[in-house]
Amino acid sequence: DSLKDIPDPDLRMAMVMAGFSFDAYTEIDRAQGVWVCDGGQDKPGISGVQAVLLSPRFVRDAFRGILRVRVIQAEGLRSVPMAGAVAVAFQTVSGAASGGMRGSQRNSIRRGVLNGKASWLEEDDSVYLYVPKGAHADETETMGEQEAPALMIEVHTRDLLDNGSTGVIGRGVVPMTDWAAPRDLKELTVELKIPDELSEVVEAARKKGDERPTLLRLQLEYDPFGELVEDADSAKGTDEKLDDVTPEALFRRRRFGSAVPTEVRLPDTERLSDGQLQAFLRRRGLPWVGEGRDVLVKRLNTAIAAEKAIYDSGSMWSTVESFFGADRKEQLQGALGAAAVAAETLSGDVF
Repeated sequence: DSLKDIPDPDLRMAMVMAGFSFDAYTEIDRAQGVWVCDGGQDKPGISGVQAVLLSPRFVRDAFRGILRVRVIQAEGLRSVPMAGAVAVAFQTVSGAASGGMRGSQRNSIRRGVLNGKASWLEEDDSVYLYVPKGAHADETETMGEQEAPALMIEVHTRDLLDNGSTGVIGRGVVPMTDWAAPRDLKELTVELKIPDELSEVVEAARKKGDERPTLLRLQLEYDPFGELVEDADSAKGTDEKLDDVTPEALFRRRRFGSAVPTEVRLPDTERLSDGQLQAFLRRRGLPWVGEGRDVLVKRLNTAIAAEKAIYDSGSMWSTVESFFGADRKEQLQGALGAAAVAAETLSGDVF
């Protein structure tokens, strides 16, 4: 009888997860977003899992880019207690065309909601969502209504004691046509639909003369993944690399090229405020809620160590490029490549 509660297997999702599994052990040296957990039956979704990593190659295969979302203000909120708390949850969806993949994230909890209004003033509160490739279906592909690419929004009331969700008080949809322009900061006001179960609350407010709509003001910025240089060895420092699949990595590449300052690469995590710590994790695609500071600091340090290993693997050529320029670096790489082939030939390794 217990098997009746188990949903039918999703073949599309199984195929997608197979890709993640394969890349997890074939390119573990390129892993980013690494974190470690204890696993166990008391942690649904990660039971028995000891390590989690982000595979850059598969991210590029499964997703088209990253959407940054920042909530500025919500107003006209219903069914929120005086000085209550709310948070906004997001999903990027594109239906079955993406194999069931979607990006999910929520922003920080805002306490002290007064007169149905909540404000998020910190830019570090931004969240980042991967956009599935299915969200850019070919023009020749017929897409049903459920396939339409979109950013889905839910506003949740939160429990002041354990921060858990106590209910949904508004839902909205932003079609991708409103935010698809690359690296173009959009500011939108979205009117949210109030769930039917709150109809009595809405009607009572109207009788008192309160007919305000529920509005959410957002900033959206879509950053598509760029084309990779075919010959990675001859690429310039600012050219996008395979590993640039997190908001943090993309920012560093465009700001610093290959010469990232040490203080940026290796921040002192113990001196970060809680807000800064959470922002550092979000920019790396890492979980940042529901656990104590010590766990989050350890998770960030593990990810930074993985980033350092990737950076150090290319640091020699970064140094050459800094001192001699990209053209000279390419000449030296070509010369060393020719020397390696000659050495293999002389030693008989190629026969």
